[in-house]
Amino acid sequence: MALLYEAQNKPAESLALYEKSLEHYMHIFGEDSKNIADVYNNMAILYKDQRGYEEALSLFEKALAIYRSVLGEKSKEIIETCSNIAALYQRQNQYIESLAWYEKSLTISREIFGEESEGVADVYNRNGFIISSSE
Repeated sequence: MALLYEAQNKPAESLALYEKSLEHYMHIFGEDSKNIADVYNNMAILYKDQRGYEEALSLFEKALAIYRSVLGEKSKEIIETCSNIAALYQRQNQYIESLAWYEKSLTISREIFGEESEGVADVYNRNGFIISSSE
C-alpha cells in the first residue's frame, strides 16, 4: 500500500505506512531481518525522491548493514542497495562517489551472476551514464 501512495505522490501517507510496517516487523523479527532492511531501503528511495538526501543515505546504510549481516556480502539485495546509493549520489551530482558505488555493485554482480548476465549489463549501463554525465 505504501508503494501505491508513492505512485500517487502522497509521500507522507507512504512514509506513515512504512513506519507502521517497520514497527510490526521489528516486533515480529527483531531488528536484524531482511524484512526490516527492505523497509529501510523503500523508505530511503522515498526520501531520495523527495530530496531528503541525508535521511536517504542513512536509511540505505542501515539496510546495507542488515543485508550484509543476514545475507552475507554477496546478494541481489546488496547489489540493488549499492546501486541505490550510487543513484543517490548521482542525483546530487557527486559523480565520483556514485561511480564508486556502481563499481561495488558491478563487482558483486560479476561474482554472483558472471560477466555475461543481465545484472552486469544493467550496472555497465548505469556506469556509462555516470561517466558521460561527469564529463
